[in-house]
Amino acid sequence: MVVRTSQLTHWVHSVLPGPNGAGISLIPISGDASFRRYYRVQIGNSSYVAVDAPAERENNRQFVALAKLLGDYNVNVPKVHHVDFEHGFMLLSDMGDDLYYSALFSATSSKESADSLYRSAIECLVRIQRIDHSSCTIPVFDADFILRELSLFSEWFIGGQLKLDDYADFPSVAGVLVDNALEQPQVLTHRDFHSRNLMVTRHNSPGILDFQDAVIGPVAYDVASLLKDCYLHWSDEQLSHWVRDYTNLAEAAGILSIADLKHFRRWFDLIALQRHIKCAGIFTRLFLRDGKPAYLRDIPRVMQYILMTSSKYPELLAYNSWLKDIVLPRMDKMADIFRSDFRSHKK
Repeated sequence: MVVRTSQLTHWVHSVLPGPNGAGISLIPISGDASFRRYYRVQIGNSSYVAVDAPAERENNRQFVALAKLLGDYNVNVPKVHHVDFEHGFMLLSDMGDDLYYSALFSATSSKESADSLYRSAIECLVRIQRIDHSSCTIPVFDADFILRELSLFSEWFIGGQLKLDDYADFPSVAGVLVDNALEQPQVLTHRDFHSRNLMVTRHNSPGILDFQDAVIGPVAYDVASLLKDCYLHWSDEQLSHWVRDYTNLAEAAGILSIADLKHFRRWFDLIALQRHIKCAGIFTRLFLRDGKPAYLRDIPRVMQYILMTSSKYPELLAYNSWLKDIVLPRMDKMADIFRSDFRSHKK
């Protein structure tokens, strides 16, 4: 890491204006769940973000291609000023420090503030979903892709952390979730469109981060990422209000048809369930494989979402019973690891 930081510093000095970037320093800023590391660079009145994104682990070419595509459609994404694909270094415009997460967390007692933030995010999402993506090669969120994501839950959370055998009838649950995803209209999908990847910006808010893993996927996916956020929780009444905001805008934009509207809440719930099952696996993998325990504290909220949704649909009731009878008792015994009391999520 020290060597990489030194190499990145040298590269930043070489590409910034002035006498070889004299006097420039890199200040570490918050990272994410990937292998990327971020540094703020100040030069005069200008601020940049330097990114160390190892080329063998991160898809930097896709990040640059999507930054251009999204920017061309007036989506507020970081501008790529310089990039070294060989070494995995980028210099981006600085979108500041005002995460949606912090703004929404403080807005939990203020419906008007939350409404304004979500309205802006939903309008941006509709704009993304209308993009003609034919100029960019983007993976498809197909059945194999979905099943790979779902397997993370079995491998890392159920087997790796809880040391349990996987649910014997999980293939039927996976079938429900795959069918749900594939029957939806397919659009450009960010895949991590949530409060920790959205920035409150002065102009054209929100700013959008971490879009390099975008796919062509189900229309409800990003709406579910946004509203059934792994890091925040809202009442079902409030969620329904924001879902209606989205469907109204999406219908007006031609993304959803009138016939789609009667299916949308099911699409939304089940694609959120697929995402939450995946996230429980990823959060555990970050702990067991990558030594990042902080995400474990979000698993109780994710499990609450999984339990609530699986209790709503008859074809998932057996899965819901398995979670309550087998998984939650094991989690109770490990509550100190997850830093939460799981009994509150059994209701």
